[in-house]
Amino acid sequence: MISELNKEESIDNRDISIVVVNYRVKEYILLLLDSIQKATKHLSVEIFVVDNNSDDGSPEYLISAFKGIKIIKNDENIGFSRANNQAIEKASGTYTLIINPDTVIQEDSLLKLKDYMDESNKTAALGFKMFNPDGTFARESKRSVPDLKTGIFRASGLDKFLPNSRLFGRRYLGWIDENEVAEVPVISGAGMFWRTSVLKELQGFDEAFFMYGEDDDLCYRVQNTDFSIRYFPPAKMLHFKGESEREMSLKSLKKMNKGLAQFFTKHYKNSYNIISRALISFAFNSRTVIQYLTLKSKNNTDAQQEKINSVVILHNLEKEFPDGLDNDIKNALKLTSENLDFRRVSDQNDFINISKNIVFDTSSVTYTEAFSLMEKLNEKEFSFYFLLPKQKLIVGKSRIFEL
Repeated sequence: MISELNKEESIDNRDISIVVVNYRVKEYILLLLDSIQKATKHLSVEIFVVDNNSDDGSPEYLISAFKGIKIIKNDENIGFSRANNQAIEKASGTYTLIINPDTVIQEDSLLKLKDYMDESNKTAALGFKMFNPDGTFARESKRSVPDLKTGIFRASGLDKFLPNSRLFGRRYLGWIDENEVAEVPVISGAGMFWRTSVLKELQGFDEAFFMYGEDDDLCYRVQNTDFSIRYFPPAKMLHFKGESEREMSLKSLKKMNKGLAQFFTKHYKNSYNIISRALISFAFNSRTVIQYLTLKSKNNTDAQQEKINSVVILHNLEKEFPDGLDNDIKNALKLTSENLDFRRVSDQNDFINISKNIVFDTSSVTYTEAFSLMEKLNEKEFSFYFLLPKQKLIVGKSRIFEL
């Protein structure tokens, strides 16, 4: 059973339909929606948020914060594929953006994606250049179709030791430069910019996949059409990764990871012998257990996270900072005045030795500026956060501060 909140009449000929599936990450989706609003100023868009029965008041929270979004509320967690399809069916845009809730996009990303697709009528979908929360490149931005070899090379670590090898680095296409536009077999489901007509012709995601493997499967089916898929690094996106998975049980993770095994069963059923299938099953179960133990370890670490002793707020010093917000920040982070410093993005050499905690004021610093600085500082072990002054939130990797 579903209910629709903020239901509006559909308008034909929109540029982009944007689809976000939410599960217990309302603060992150606020940050995403802020970046989307700034990226769609000159575009006609509709925004669908499909909520998979979050128990944190997400739908009502989002309605109060952002007017005009269309919320589809499910009374159970029906998975990533089915939830996306609910909105894809209603999409009226020429293009459809499928995007995870724990992501942030650059201001010019959507216009660049649209312009490229307008000129390339045989492109089915484009993928973003994704960053990790520390500013490093997320290599899953571009990848090949999974098979037994790539699974073995990943499990053994050979793909990391020899990332540019056309054999060992095949899963993440390591020989393709991260800044090169290129035709690729698979792009990440965290951010996919589809030609809506093709997406609907493919009937969206295969709903047999609860989560994981569904993006591989959807991209794999494009090879049976006259269209291609491209990795498109001019469009940039930050992906916090896994925020909705943090409280999942072993049973839930097994259900999610089942998608990886399903992909092999669906597409390679007659390609592997009994030994190969046994290896795939072993790898699937091992991944589930390792992921569960890793999440438990992360949650324990998060519970004992180091106190933030100092912060640099990157802000446009020509703009007035809202009255009292500096005190709210100090109280939320338990800082003294001496440990809170305001700088501009261009003052990099001044603040680089002041603090390892950088907070971008999203009301005066662009996401483009933030991403650029994160790339420059990605080897210096900084922690990056985003301040949403209107919502009185600071959002970072696995850390939320309410002001």
